[in-house]
Amino acid sequence: MRCPYCASEHLVWDLSTGSVICASCGTVIDVIYDVSAPAYSTTLTRAYNHSVVQAVLYGEKKRLMKKRLSSLTLRTSIYMKLKERIRKGRIVNEKAFVELVQGLRPHVHVVEHELDEQLRRRLSSDLSYLDKYLRIIDNDPILSSRTFRGKIALAMMLHHLDVHGTINLKNIAKELRMSITHLKRLEKLIKERIRKKGITV
Repeated sequence: MRCPYCASEHLVWDLSTGSVICASCGTVIDVIYDVSAPAYSTTLTRAYNHSVVQAVLYGEKKRLMKKRLSSLTLRTSIYMKLKERIRKGRIVNEKAFVELVQGLRPHVHVVEHELDEQLRRRLSSDLSYLDKYLRIIDNDPILSSRTFRGKIALAMMLHHLDVHGTINLKNIAKELRMSITHLKRLEKLIKERIRKKGITV
């Protein structure tokens, strides 16, 4: 911007008077705002701006609410489909499901056996002897990837090997309501890990 009278580029933006003044010749070139205007005009302008901002925020809130509701609806439908498809004797762990859907834990077991909660409670009482074996299992990446009941079965197998020298699959199957076939696979896995990784109890 230049002064139209002297062509100088040295301009002063005087915010106190609301003017643009040429520093060379002193001419008032432009008026930014009129300080002599009545106060209500700025109040009206502020009120208008405030209402525009509020309208935009309200629209954004509505959009976010729609988005939130749609994600809630999506989560609910996923949950209901999951509940329909799971086998008898299985339940959906709601806490794990919420963590999975919210992205807090990408790899989490959402479906678990109905016996799992009882086993968790028993770990603090009559199954507390399994704690040391569960720590061993949790330190092994392959063994720790098993389901909760699978980990308990592995811990019981380690306990049997430690105390008796052999594994009694029938007792474990009865206590954990697991098939002998499943337990044989776990037995093979634990013996392989003991042999390869030198797991000691």
